[in-house]
Amino acid sequence: MIKLVKIMICVVFAVLIANQTLANTYEKLSFNQININSGLPSNWVKSILKDSRGFIWFVSNDGLIRYDGTKLKHYPYSFSYENKNSPVEMQYLTSVEEDIDGNIWVGTEGVGLNKYDFENDRFIHYTKSNSPFNYSDNYINDFYCNDNLLYIATNKGVDVIDLTTNDSEHISPSNEQNNSKGNRVECIHVDSKHILWMGTEYGLISIDLQTNYRHQYINDPQNVYSISGNSIKAIYEDELGNIWVGTQKSGLNMFDKNTNHFIRFSTSNKSKGRLSDNSILSLFGDNRGFLFIGTENGGLNTMNIHTHEVNHHLVNYTDENGLKDKSIHSIFFDNEGIIWLGTFNSGVNYAIPQPFHYKHYKYSENGLINPNILSVAQDEKGKIWIGTDGDGINIFNKKKEKYNYLFNNITDKYSLKKSAIKKIYFDRQGNAWIAVYRRGIFMVDIKNERVEPVFIIKGDSVDVELDVMNIFESPQDELLFATTNELYIIDQSNNSYQPYLKKDAPARDFLAYCSPALSKDGFLWIGHGSGLMKIDPTTRQAENFDKVWSQQGEFENRSISNIFIDSNDNIWCAPFKKGIFLFDRQKETFIEYPENDRLINKEIVNFFEDHRGNLWVNS
Repeated sequence: MIKLVKIMICVVFAVLIANQTLANTYEKLSFNQININSGLPSNWVKSILKDSRGFIWFVSNDGLIRYDGTKLKHYPYSFSYENKNSPVEMQYLTSVEEDIDGNIWVGTEGVGLNKYDFENDRFIHYTKSNSPFNYSDNYINDFYCNDNLLYIATNKGVDVIDLTTNDSEHISPSNEQNNSKGNRVECIHVDSKHILWMGTEYGLISIDLQTNYRHQYINDPQNVYSISGNSIKAIYEDELGNIWVGTQKSGLNMFDKNTNHFIRFSTSNKSKGRLSDNSILSLFGDNRGFLFIGTENGGLNTMNIHTHEVNHHLVNYTDENGLKDKSIHSIFFDNEGIIWLGTFNSGVNYAIPQPFHYKHYKYSENGLINPNILSVAQDEKGKIWIGTDGDGINIFNKKKEKYNYLFNNITDKYSLKKSAIKKIYFDRQGNAWIAVYRRGIFMVDIKNERVEPVFIIKGDSVDVELDVMNIFESPQDELLFATTNELYIIDQSNNSYQPYLKKDAPARDFLAYCSPALSKDGFLWIGHGSGLMKIDPTTRQAENFDKVWSQQGEFENRSISNIFIDSNDNIWCAPFKKGIFLFDRQKETFIEYPENDRLINKEIVNFFEDHRGNLWVNS
């Protein structure tokens, strides 16, 4: 059975250059609110979790709330764990976590643990004296789940519960077992190197879970590379393996494991890394290199972990979509890209960042010299090469917002001033290959700054057979180009070309109009006028598939105008003006996407997969 991924539809109305600029991804955030006016029982939200079923859980000052995206369900303090007629207090909730089996755990201050029973919509209550596993204290400050192990931070240290066997192990941050203050653990994290990090009021403690090596990091006023403060409130590991530590009143620290140094960020930083507040209450990160920093009095800060550039998102009561609270007690970034913030007095504030920044570049005398664009590509330096219909190539420098023009000298015999640029392709060595309508191929050596063409295929300008429409490389680094009815390989040693496929290859037509795609098993796939072609690059043998089925049965139009292979190796096809189809490789046929009837336009121009696995199409 083939699982269909979520497909999102977008319609292209104009020619735009879309520039995804990570530095500006969170420059401006538009917030919505879920608060007491929406049905939230309390505006103080201490902890947030989105579980594997898609529910979002909010730990509030007045019980637990489950949110399904539309409705809120409140589990108040008086909700019964075992029997709804005999309420059990669930007061002073602290945190929520999900284990590897999908169970939801809720911690309290003084009343122990609660495990949610999904089947019966109830909570199972565990205390220190009434539990199938041993744990040290009923004051639960934080959770962390790693595989089948549940780590519980309490006022007496950390308890590690094996959820498979119910075996437990107690870890004390202090060497003094009866040190009530020194053993209180505020927050915990287990990193990718199997090191347990514990935040306390007396510094940061790390324990290597494989060797049991222990180290305590405390502030040394004489050492600028020591941790900036001893009261630890939040710990997070980013995608690079850096450990980030938030402190009370002493700012943010990044621990470099290679040097054992801490890099400090605070309101005192003069430029990069300057925070809006030094009291850090919560930390979380996304999958695009950004850290979310929740402060006590300075709202939300977003930091690029590569450049350490920081954006401040401060309270704005006058803007309907502004942040409504300065104290961010909890943060969660979910798999849909939504940032959820739990605040002290304004409920939940959430933002859906715009992943792309769009700017429309129009025709102008000193800018884009032709509004009719046939091809676009980006070189290694980030410059945009724009192929026009009749005016050659514009090279756009995004940083300087300036244009240069390639081969714009009309007296040059190789000039592209009056040429239509069908395709611009940069090979793996960084060279630019340019397919020119009815003129062949030009190659530009970018690295050696040789902008004169050094390789040309001189075909008969009236011969449609040699009208180059597409250029690409095979998995073996061979340079291929497609014409209307044939696929060729270029021999750069003697400036020649020859057919790429074997003579007995199946009939193909309109090869040029569809870019190829490579599946994980190494096959090239190309859509053309008679179906979908599978090519083995090692043997140059080809096989064609043309059984296209709709919900009404087989139809005759088998022209595949676009194909896309997603991260799960699914092959998506767009038959001309027929919508979206999925190629079933086992049955060697095409299956119509069930939502085709809901498409505004069934002529699919392009596919794109975002970082969350959603498939986007434009028509």
